[in-house]
Amino acid sequence: MRPTQNSEQNTMPEWFVEEQPLPPPAPNKKWRLLTLFIVATVLLASIATALNFSRSACLTAQDYQALTGQAYNGSIASTSSFYTAVVDFKQNSSQYDDSADNGNKQLQKLAEFYKNHSNMSLNFSITSTYLFESQETLMESRVKAVQKTLLDAGVPSSIITVNQAELTQSTDPDEATDTESTTISLTSNEGCR
Repeated sequence: MRPTQNSEQNTMPEWFVEEQPLPPPAPNKKWRLLTLFIVATVLLASIATALNFSRSACLTAQDYQALTGQAYNGSIASTSSFYTAVVDFKQNSSQYDDSADNGNKQLQKLAEFYKNHSNMSLNFSITSTYLFESQETLMESRVKAVQKTLLDAGVPSSIITVNQAELTQSTDPDEATDTESTTISLTSNEGCR
């Protein structure tokens, strides 16, 4: 007697009839947390490095020598007093006195320095002082003349700080002979690298 088809099906083992997929392995939380921590650390390190390199470099002794032609001995405080010079003007005028190359020529030299070092952290500060109230308008026009010369020479306004002309008081009448001055200072910005 031959077994019927139904009986043949019943004789096969159950595991052979239908293959069940294995359940997925349980997620390992430790590996997920470790991977997340590593990715976050690498991301933060990349951001910190990018921020550091995006800051402009501070002025150095080599820059001082490039600007003045003289070596700088000592340490440079580039964010407070890198370079300061008096800008010469003709007497009672806001026209430059270039007899000693300390007027327009000096400002052109500073503008050229900016063009050659525009990737650095630079700030130009223009200051003026006077002894008598009658000099205030003249000194303010000198400050504006220095600012205009720098702007016309290609120095951006964002790195030029114009300080209001300042009245200085002296108790010594002999000091009144040469107390008016207009100065320009070049420094690095705080936070430079």
